[in-house]
Amino acid sequence: MTSSITSLETGLVDRVSDIHRLDERISMWWSNVPQRLKLKTSEIPTADPYWLPRILLLNIVYHQSLCALHASIVPLFCWAVSEEKWALARKTSAQIAYEHACSVSAMIDAVLSHYPKLAATPAFVSYAAYCSCAIQIPFIWSADAAVSQRAQLNVRANIRMIRAMAKYWKLADLLVSRFWLTYTSHWLMTGRESTSTACIIFTENTT
Repeated sequence: MTSSITSLETGLVDRVSDIHRLDERISMWWSNVPQRLKLKTSEIPTADPYWLPRILLLNIVYHQSLCALHASIVPLFCWAVSEEKWALARKTSAQIAYEHACSVSAMIDAVLSHYPKLAATPAFVSYAAYCSCAIQIPFIWSADAAVSQRAQLNVRANIRMIRAMAKYWKLADLLVSRFWLTYTSHWLMTGRESTSTACIIFTENTT
């Protein structure tokens, strides 16, 4: 999957085809995962603390795989050059990436609320939290108030997880700085004069 996402030599036609093929394979794999291992946010408060980090990782890997796969052709998410003739394919992939990014945020928010032992949480979860931020940050400035508020809440949950895990994992610590770079890049594109939203997201309830 990594080669399909990162290759600069593969044409967009082939990449779109690869994305659909890999999406189908991931979906098929997920359909074969036992239902008891498919985590629902409503089940997190009563989940076995021993098994939760392992089950969480399985679910995060699924959502993150589809986030990375589909975001790879969306200019807003990966800074690629836009080609108008592929607008529909990119719009579809953008929606899929966004939905799975929101799923990552929902799980992270529930874990932060009910699971205090973050030292046992795999480092990959912090990476998925960052990627979820990268996809949702542009929506902070959405003209739709509901979309903007959802993005702010989700990004706040993600950065809380990253900062909490930074105590245990060097990768998470590095992602804190990466978050600011990503936020600032999108903020500069908006032409806004203040980064107050980022300050609120970054400082409120992030300890």
